[in-house]
Amino acid sequence: MSRSRFRFLTFLAVSILILTLGAAPVFAEMEIDDCGRAVPAGEVALLTTDLECADVEEAVLLADGARLKLNGHIVTAADSGVKRGVRCLAGTVCSVEGPGLIGGFRGSGIAGTNVRVRDVTLVGNGRAGVAAFENVRLVDSVVVDNGSLGVHAGGMVRSNRSHIGEHPVEDAVAAGLVERGRRRAPVVD
Repeated sequence: MSRSRFRFLTFLAVSILILTLGAAPVFAEMEIDDCGRAVPAGEVALLTTDLECADVEEAVLLADGARLKLNGHIVTAADSGVKRGVRCLAGTVCSVEGPGLIGGFRGSGIAGTNVRVRDVTLVGNGRAGVAAFENVRLVDSVVVDNGSLGVHAGGMVRSNRSHIGEHPVEDAVAAGLVERGRRRAPVVD
């Protein structure tokens, strides 16, 4: 073998090795099958069974950028001591995706700073279906028969193809239902 061919093949082998080792690993979705689990930042978790929670502060805790897929399951409180169904860490953005149901919690079904909810039913929670320090984004969701409020946000509530209580304006309270300088009610269609 010629010296130039040997160098080329060595270069090619080393390049392939570096590219293979440097490639981002492919992660499977984290599976959740019991209460009190935490989903790390940026991870996706898949609920694999219905959860009936007791003796925990929240059924599932989500870090920044974490996403919980309910996968058609139900998350409920087995006793009145469980505060929240899903809690997103303070100052973060998190997502909860259905189909699925979250209900029966003493506080809120979902609580956090910036919360995104898609295709989830939130019913029978003590304080609110969704409570956020800043913004709430609801898509294809139903928020009914929760304590004092359906949705509570310190910022904006955005809703597409969702149902918020029987009286959407009264059941969705936000400090900032203001967009581009004009006051508006959440869109419920």
